[in-house]
Amino acid sequence: MTKGMSVVGPRPALPNAVAAYNDYQRQRLLAKPGMTCYRQTRRNRDSITFDEWVDLDLWWAYAFSPSC
Repeated sequence: MTKGMSVVGPRPALPNAVAAYNDYQRQRLLAKPGMTCYRQTRRNRDSITFDEWVDLDLWWAYAFSPSC
């Protein structure tokens, strides 16, 4: 874990993935990245879409992250 990471938060994104983000998806970059994300704790984590994953990241960031 690096100094700029938290335990839970949006997973760090690859630059080529970020380049394809829309404005809504780009909001997930506002929160401190985490070693694991909230999606990983979900029972249905393998069946959610990327947009649902972004929704979970943003919910987590706004509910629990002081950086947002």
